[in-house]
Amino acid sequence: MSLLFAPLEKKPELLASLYLYAVLPGFSDLLKHCPLARKKLGNHTFSLRLQSGSLQADLYFSKGRCRFFRNPALRPQIVLRYLSHTHLNHQFNGEGFTLPVPSRGATRLGDLKAFSALAGLLQEGLLSSQNLIKRGLESSLARSIHIRLTLGCVMAAGAELINGETFSQSLFEASGDWLIDFSIASTDMRAWLERRKGLCYWGRGSPPRTPDASLQFASEAAALEALSGNTDTLAMVNLGNIRLRGHTPLLDKLEPVFARIDPYLKPS
Repeated sequence: MSLLFAPLEKKPELLASLYLYAVLPGFSDLLKHCPLARKKLGNHTFSLRLQSGSLQADLYFSKGRCRFFRNPALRPQIVLRYLSHTHLNHQFNGEGFTLPVPSRGATRLGDLKAFSALAGLLQEGLLSSQNLIKRGLESSLARSIHIRLTLGCVMAAGAELINGETFSQSLFEASGDWLIDFSIASTDMRAWLERRKGLCYWGRGSPPRTPDASLQFASEAAALEALSGNTDTLAMVNLGNIRLRGHTPLLDKLEPVFARIDPYLKPS
């Protein structure tokens, strides 16, 4: 389903939160599953914060891996500060040449260069598996990485929209607490969305409790088609490409939320 049902909200803070809290967590999957990313990181170990007003997120790179932290208290070695939410949004969506202000760690040029290379690879991996294939990755691995990045981004962005966008919030105002499990058959790819005490959270892997509903994609190809937000989910269910269990009205409410993610995040 491609209908948005309500106009996108033109709030710079909402878009900035999507970039920080839905895109940046992808570094964890990228470093874990992509050998090219680990090669680019090399033996660099550093912590880096991206900050825009009250919004901030930290990345900790070490031993070929990356950990994402939302609003942490520790002091990072590098801080990249954006002058406004619009400044950050222009950097992420490619609207003009804008760079953050390095308010700490400006002399750590090697680390900054490694981060820049990884950021470019993350962007390519989110956009298409073909980008990774052109970088020399085997096609099945490139496809797997692209799907992992997409699944994580959709879960995280869905949580941000349900928490911070008027239309998406309204869909779940009377829903109470719930948990939905997502998985892709014949793979280890799994994630979950949970609404608890009025806030939505997400995570990778098995859900923390028994889910109220579950959605399983029959294949990686089916997952990519459905997560794009531009497909007929009912038709995919009828064809057996999507299997639903539990309280399915929750899944129906998620469909228009997911359909809004690509229009928000799609680069110019």
